[in-house]
Amino acid sequence: MKIAMIGQKAIPFYRDGGVDRHVEELSTRLAARGHEVTVYVRGRYVATKEDIWRGVRLVRVPEIPTKHLGSISSTLFATLRVLWRTPSHSPSERGRKLPYDIIHFHGVGPALLSWIPRLFTRAKIVVTFHSIDRFHAKWGALSRIILRAGEWAALSIPHATIAVSQSIAAYCKKQYGKEAVYIPNGVEIGRAPAAKELARWDLKKDQYILTVARLVRHKGIHSLIEAYKQIPDSIKGEMKLIIVGAPSFTKDYEDYLKQLAGED
Repeated sequence: MKIAMIGQKAIPFYRDGGVDRHVEELSTRLAARGHEVTVYVRGRYVATKEDIWRGVRLVRVPEIPTKHLGSISSTLFATLRVLWRTPSHSPSERGRKLPYDIIHFHGVGPALLSWIPRLFTRAKIVVTFHSIDRFHAKWGALSRIILRAGEWAALSIPHATIAVSQSIAAYCKKQYGKEAVYIPNGVEIGRAPAAKELARWDLKKDQYILTVARLVRHKGIHSLIEAYKQIPDSIKGEMKLIIVGAPSFTKDYEDYLKQLAGED
């Protein structure tokens, strides 16, 4: 099958993002099984100069690089590119307009444009509902209205909708009366870090609490810090709290977390 992925920033992403990692793992495995997979990417986020990476074709599309327009503008350009030309992996077919079998949109924001290929192509349209984005604190009132419209689009326009958690699937049923197919994110089980890697950060085995997330308010890192600070030293002992992440248009929240943890 010929499969297009739209809505992610990039693969390989120069820093890990949840949706981008999801698309990376999914697309490369599909390619390894013999499918022709094309991922539309935003050039400034791609961590390679190659056009084909691990069997997946990367097509760079332009964007309006702002907080509110970056995702939807790149999705629009990718969607128009899908209608204009389907790049082929085969040298003998390169340059021909070969239709996609599946066009897969990732996220409720990009889902707003899924009606275009639904209307103008014969491809099966799939949307993955990754997150209830309108609840994120970084968005204002207008953005939340648009994202709610994206939720409706994600559940009403495509041939199939995927929910990455049971709670999102239940939300889709309760809020919109629509069924979403629950397919959880996969994960690579890696080796436990070697002792020398722990020593690099002055950590000891089984004596640390780790959280990995974007530094945005709705992730609740501030609550985690406050809870950690309230644990008596007699119980906490040498247990350390490790926070790994980066801000996403939320430098003020990052500064707040550093201030909150400044005494420790």
